Amino acid sequence: MSIKKYFYNIDHDILIERLDKIYKDKRIVSLLKDIIYSSNMEYVNRKIDSIINRELKKDLSIKHKNELKKVPRYNYHKGLAIGNVTSQILVIFYLNRIDHLIKEKLGCKYYIRYMDDGVIFDYDKERLKYIESVIEKELVKEKLELNKKTNIYKLSSGFTFIGYRFILNNNKLVIRINNKVKTRIKRKIEYLKVYDKDKLVRVKASYYGYMKRASTNYLQYI
Repeated sequence: MSIKKYFYNIDHDILIERLDKIYKDKRIVSLLKDIIYSSNMEYVNRKIDSIINRELKKDLSIKHKNELKKVPRYNYHKGLAIGNVTSQILVIFYLNRIDHLIKEKLGCKYYIRYMDDGVIFDYDKERLKYIESVIEKELVKEKLELNKKTNIYKLSSGFTFIGYRFILNNNKLVIRINNKVKTRIKRKIEYLKVYDKDKLVRVKASYYGYMKRASTNYLQYI
C-alpha cells in the first residue's frame, strides 16, 4: 500500500494536536510548530516554481519535463518540507495510530511500513481485502487516501516496495531494482555528468549502496 502524496497532505492541525498530547514541555511543541508551519510560507511554492521553470529550459526528454510539471505544490496548513530530518520522523509518527490499528486490532503479524509505503503479508486474499477496506476508512480520519499503486499481489508474481522488486521464486527471494527507479538513476547520472560533476561522485556512491542489496547487474552502469 502507498499513501497518495503523503508528504504534501499531512494535516498540520492533526499532527500538532497529537504532539501536544505527548510533550509536557510546550516549548518543544512551539518549536515543532515553527518547523511544521514552514511549508505555509509563500516563498516555498515560488521557489518550487522557479526551480522547475529553470529545469524545463534545459535539454530534457519530454517524459522528464512532463514529470517536472506534475510536481505538487503545498496547500496552506498541509504538508511537511521534504528533506528535513524532522519531517522524516514526523511522517512516521503521523501514522502511528494506523500502525497500531493494523498490528493490534486487525492482528496483522507480518506488517512493514517505511514512510508512506507499507506491506502486509497474509495467506487469505479475502482477509487482505477486508484489511484494505478498513485502512481506507481510517485514513479518511487522517485526511489521507491510498493511491493507485495499492493492490494485492501473489508473492510468486512479485511486488514493489521502496524501489525494489521482490519475487518469491522456488522458495527463494529474488530482489531486483524497479524499472522506474533504474530510469530515474540513469537520468540523474546523465544529468550530473553534464551539470554537476562534483556531486556525481557522491550520488554514484549513494546509488551503489542502494543497488548492492539487490540481485542486479545494473551496478555496471554506474
